[in-house]
Amino acid sequence: MDQTNDLTLWPILRRIPNDFLHITDRFYIFNNGESLLLFCRNGKVYGYGRNPYGMLGVPFDDLRQKYLGLLRFYCCNNHHSSSCPFVNEPRELTKLRFINIIALSKGDKHMMALSEFGDLYGWGANHSGQLGIGWYRMGASEPTLILHDVQKVCCGPKHTVALIMDGSIRIWGKFPGCPHNFTPERLIRSPSSMIDLITTKFLTIAYNNCFDDNDKGAFYVWGDLKHFGLSGSSSTVRLTYKRSDYSKIFKIIPIGANKIMVLTQEGHASIVAIQNERVRSIRNPFRSIDFIDFCIDIPEDPNVAIIRTSDSCGGECFVWDDNDNRQSPSGNSRNNLFSTKIGSLADTTCLYSSAFTPQLTRLPPKLLSIDFQTTNKTVNHSHSIFEFNDPRESDLIFRFKHYQSKPIYVHQTVLMKYSNYFYWKLSTMSNNTNNGGSQIMTIMIDDQTAYISMFTYLRYIYTKKISFNQFDDKMISEMYHLSCKYSDQEFIGQIIDHLYGKISHYHHQPHS
Repeated sequence: MDQTNDLTLWPILRRIPNDFLHITDRFYIFNNGESLLLFCRNGKVYGYGRNPYGMLGVPFDDLRQKYLGLLRFYCCNNHHSSSCPFVNEPRELTKLRFINIIALSKGDKHMMALSEFGDLYGWGANHSGQLGIGWYRMGASEPTLILHDVQKVCCGPKHTVALIMDGSIRIWGKFPGCPHNFTPERLIRSPSSMIDLITTKFLTIAYNNCFDDNDKGAFYVWGDLKHFGLSGSSSTVRLTYKRSDYSKIFKIIPIGANKIMVLTQEGHASIVAIQNERVRSIRNPFRSIDFIDFCIDIPEDPNVAIIRTSDSCGGECFVWDDNDNRQSPSGNSRNNLFSTKIGSLADTTCLYSSAFTPQLTRLPPKLLSIDFQTTNKTVNHSHSIFEFNDPRESDLIFRFKHYQSKPIYVHQTVLMKYSNYFYWKLSTMSNNTNNGGSQIMTIMIDDQTAYISMFTYLRYIYTKKISFNQFDDKMISEMYHLSCKYSDQEFIGQIIDHLYGKISHYHHQPHS
């Protein structure tokens, strides 16, 4: 199971009392980093944070709050507004007590949880039938048992697809190309039992290891076929791989509009595209990666996929970005595949994509030790201790125009003491405000500054520590441009010393 190695990446966890975090085994963050599910070692599950459409699964305090919530969310249809209810302390999901949840999947307004025994639970909105509890129920504020004997579940925006242990597929909710179904009773017709499936906004794709007379396997596709140039009469898309390669496929994930990443049992990955009634291999950018043991998609960012190598090969995460229009701060085009030198899928997702854990993530107890508590803190002249990216006492927030869901929480005192640029900037902002007294200020980053570059730079201000070895040359170049923007000669010197050390090390290497 994946685990986080950096607690400062998750501001919402900093709001939870340390005594409560010490009994937490796993967590799941969603809703742009504002909602949290905690899975504790005592077998209990807790919800905290924003609760749009009842997606936290915690019961309402009273009937009045329940029906006011229904009016707000189903009539106003705005879960980002200030009227969104906030659970200000961890509350238990009593319906999941002592149930071992192994997988979670979320849609736009609903959540599905799968237990180790194949029981499927759902909660949240049901106005499109995505929960499968009937047309007469608008939602479920607490986990409700939906199905038994489920092998895998995938949620689309307004639908849910489940792979049953016998290889059959059930779909319910509002899905393009399929009848509107409010219960999970209808089966998807398929020639044989399926092994795995994925679902997106427009398509549901499944596959098996059965072959036709021409020794070719097949993907089976349902949904808005015309959206991808497929005829409505056929739901089968042939795969042109050889039989020896196709029979070893054990995972597929969607990327972009009509592309799929295929992962084989031998640790090889490739990108295929749905074109003209076939699935064609278009490129294999992963040949330089030795062995891949896991890959995952990011529902909040459909163009991004994260793959991880095995522990024997370093356990490193790579990011595949299929959006060719994104550019680096220096104006150069981004590479589709780049190394992160990070071993955690959750941490990589947060730094390079969105504030979201793509799966249940373990919280190591070592992160809550005293050593960690002093790692990301700074002490000012009045002996007050400030923690980096801690929303509890922060009075300055960095927000990104292209990363609205991932603010960085800092303190005016720390930045003004460190940098003349920030002293001038914050003093000017303070003089321009009409309200007296202390208040929370916001600095909006309008350019294409990468979140990870800004995050690393601000943490350096607090800790005075940085290891450039964990970044590639492209990321170091971005941090150099950032330090020049803020006229930070100290940080520029750190980068130059690192690059000079690399050059010296290269020239002193013995030649064979």
